[in-house]
Amino acid sequence: MYMYLTGFNCTVSGGNESSIYNILYKGKTSIGCITYEVVKLSGKSKPIVQDVMLLVKSEMVDIIDEINSISPLNEDDFNSLQMEIRTSSRDVLKKYLKNGISFLY
Repeated sequence: MYMYLTGFNCTVSGGNESSIYNILYKGKTSIGCITYEVVKLSGKSKPIVQDVMLLVKSEMVDIIDEINSISPLNEDDFNSLQMEIRTSSRDVLKKYLKNGISFLY
């Protein structure tokens, strides 16, 4: 499923009375965090309200360093790693909001 983030433990915290969620990635020697805010947006011409997940903060330097130490990354890898981090964290948050669970890759 994921190429770089396989084997990292992933948990979600936040929510309840807040719309801020932290997705915490734990490796063998590192920790990283992605922060999302879930906001309600309504349409301008139609009264449709949608929940939108905004990525507001990413602190994944230590995770990227651990991945690089396991399997050295080149410049081309960084774009795909960056996309994988975004996709992975979004998928984790979607599953958490739907099921209320955190999981391990």
